[in-house]
Amino acid sequence: MNTLKDLVEQRLQQSEMVQTLEAADVADIQSATGDLNIPEYSKAGQEALKAAHDAFAASDVGIMLSAEAFEMSPAKVMQTLPKIREIPEIEALAKLARQPTLMFATEDSPIKEWVKEFVEEHAPQSVLIQFCATADIVAVSGTVYIGFALNLTDLNQASLYVGGGVGVGPGALVAAGQGVGLTGNAYSGMTGACVGVDGGGAYVAGGLIDVSVGINAPYFPVVTHINLAGWTGVAYFLEGAGGGAEGYVGFTLKLVDESLPNMVQPDADNYLIIYSINCIKRNDTSGKDEITFDVAIDGNYYTKYLYPMWDHYSIAEGGVWDVGYGVKFNNSFVLTLYESGEEITNWTVTTANLTTPSGYSYLEYSVSGVFVNDVDYKITLYTPPAP
Repeated sequence: MNTLKDLVEQRLQQSEMVQTLEAADVADIQSATGDLNIPEYSKAGQEALKAAHDAFAASDVGIMLSAEAFEMSPAKVMQTLPKIREIPEIEALAKLARQPTLMFATEDSPIKEWVKEFVEEHAPQSVLIQFCATADIVAVSGTVYIGFALNLTDLNQASLYVGGGVGVGPGALVAAGQGVGLTGNAYSGMTGACVGVDGGGAYVAGGLIDVSVGINAPYFPVVTHINLAGWTGVAYFLEGAGGGAEGYVGFTLKLVDESLPNMVQPDADNYLIIYSINCIKRNDTSGKDEITFDVAIDGNYYTKYLYPMWDHYSIAEGGVWDVGYGVKFNNSFVLTLYESGEEITNWTVTTANLTTPSGYSYLEYSVSGVFVNDVDYKITLYTPPAP
């Protein structure tokens, strides 16, 4: 797997939730969403949302993600986060949302005491930046969208997620590729089902609001298992957004969580050690290669184990890194080698690489040519004796 699109399709195919999610009856959706009466954003909140949306959409990183994200590697997509965090309007939105009674229309609401109670009990936890959408995903019918969820109190903590609507009224999500919003869900909890409503023209001129609840509900039918704390409100700003509203059943699935690296591998039938990495010819044209690697085990491509977890290993041409990193697997794992965050190559390691009763096997990569750097690496794998 190389691209974000590959990861999305893999995640959707493996998700039991998306496979079993069924459209709710229109009346059920209207009843569920209408009775919940999620408060509207205040004028200041609307302005902050629009400013953040416009600044992101006009930024170099926003333009790039909209056009190229599905063909980028997930690691490359995650590497755009620092530039997103630098956008002043996104920080301003987060700052305002940390005061939820200012973000929502509490003073102007005829039920302002109830609204205050709602936002105090179910205050936003994450800022959402949805940056692209496509209908070209074979694993699910309809349009899916991709976004970042950033921890409201620490924008350095974030996750990448995919979402979509099924059944009734997914038209707004089809039309809108980029949007910004808030959610009552933690950035690390962006997996679940929801019911929602798209309200055209409900907010500022040209605005389209998508409000959903129950995003963390794990059971079905979702209409009867709503988690009020799991509300989400994403604003899209489109030319000529009309009035009216339509309901839908939707889902989100977390793809990548950068808060902590994955560390503990599940038990498996086989075990081998990435014994050493030999840099025969470096990738960097000057200085040392700064290398890392990760492994994805038994086809679980959205869970990767990075090593070193927090840094890199500087290796000179002709040098050897005594790694000693163990991998537990049943059938296979993919080992990907990086230099300064750029993928050099990857190998699929299978049970054929095991040696019995113990011993060494090797992976090699060598490339040269007029238009590429001459690169040559050799990986030594070691199968330890059975206990």
